[in-house]
Amino acid sequence: MRPIKKLVPILSALFLLPSCAATHYSSSSYGYGTFWFYHLFEGKQSILDELEQKVASTSFLLDVDSIDAPNGVAVLNKEKTAKPGSFLRNCLEFAVSMQEATNGYFSPFSGNLTSLWLDNLGEGKVPSEEDIAKEVAKSSSTYLVFDGESVNKFGEGQIDLGGIGKGYCAKMLAEELKEREITKYWISGGTSSIVFGENPNGKDGYTKVELEDLPGKYVYCKDESISTSSYKKQLYEVNGKKYSHIVNPFTGSAEVNLQAAIVKGSDPAVCDALSTAIYLEGVGSISKYEKEFGVKVIAVKDESVVYCSDGFEILG
Repeated sequence: MRPIKKLVPILSALFLLPSCAATHYSSSSYGYGTFWFYHLFEGKQSILDELEQKVASTSFLLDVDSIDAPNGVAVLNKEKTAKPGSFLRNCLEFAVSMQEATNGYFSPFSGNLTSLWLDNLGEGKVPSEEDIAKEVAKSSSTYLVFDGESVNKFGEGQIDLGGIGKGYCAKMLAEELKEREITKYWISGGTSSIVFGENPNGKDGYTKVELEDLPGKYVYCKDESISTSSYKKQLYEVNGKKYSHIVNPFTGSAEVNLQAAIVKGSDPAVCDALSTAIYLEGVGSISKYEKEFGVKVIAVKDESVVYCSDGFEILG
């Protein structure tokens, strides 16, 4: 999970990808606060162009600063009511469902709490306990009501879908490719949300994915997605304590617990939300998510594996 409005670099050598396929369309674009990389091994260039356009347009809708986005998140935050299109409405409904499924550890209403921490950490300081408590109270009392075409926000918490937006968009792109009967591809929305079809360049159609939080280690993926919540690229240190950009919605703390939660499963949006929840809850929460959602998880602390699901093979 990464905030939508923050630039997040990704590994330049995240994937090992030989170039032996007869057909290979590739490109990159910017959206959701990170760089996206697209690889199609069938179809045509115009399809890839359409995917890029969808990333750009949906990112605009979910951007908390895009007040000009028609009925987007920024408008809903400001006016407390909007008539969003199907993408945003469905994304909001899904975010609320994942908030419930994770007992609130994934929260779509912690935008101001996250901004409070990032603004202070950027200046080399920690927010006051009083300011943290105020924002926790706001986010915890905020909820949405879906009424016909309208979505209404109650409470002073600010909607921020940075912890689920890339995964939800990646899911949409994968579904569109499936409708076109395109199965050979992979799409990366930064390291935090990646969806894989079949890779004709890889052994048995798999893509080799290096794990940024475990140097020299890698996993294989095909017809599935992988999401990572990590402080690797956004780690702050103030007065000898380490802080992350991922904030606990209950305590309001940004102190580091796990280094990373890596979740692999069939649904990119679910993996995106669960990686945030597990990062905050810790390894004790993993078994319930494995059972409920059929995901596999790697938890990392101090560049060592502290949990690995059965069947989630780490190589290297």
